Amino acid sequence: MLASPTNKPDLVVLVDGISKPEFKLWHESLKALVADENSVLIKTADLSESDSEFLSKAIPNKKIIPAEEISSLDKPPKAFLFTNTAHCISIPDGLHPEIRKACLLGGLGSPCYSHQLAKSLELNFDLFFSDVLPEEVHHHLNP
Repeated sequence: MLASPTNKPDLVVLVDGISKPEFKLWHESLKALVADENSVLIKTADLSESDSEFLSKAIPNKKIIPAEEISSLDKPPKAFLFTNTAHCISIPDGLHPEIRKACLLGGLGSPCYSHQLAKSLELNFDLFFSDVLPEEVHHHLNP
């Protein structure tokens, strides 16, 4: 059992890609989110060396569970944050459809914002966070 009914997680954070240099502007905020006692951390595969290093500094003693164990939570969390851009994300099996989903958009080196936006809409993301937001984004969200 990962969370008690009286202490359901506010946030599940999928930490794949969390250390990407493109998201350097978000690193301090991401560290705070993963360190929060009400967040649960999951991964979909073995973490990259840079992701592991980033997390070992931010949360040296917090457990990161495999995504397939998300169904072992007592209750679904309020929100799910993917620390990657939508075009690099696959939704884990067992993710409750009512959970609000958010991801990162942009990245200071990511070249294709329209592809990222299209994928975030396809995956039904409720929210995204961006370090750069070009004017063209509005046209992709409101055709």
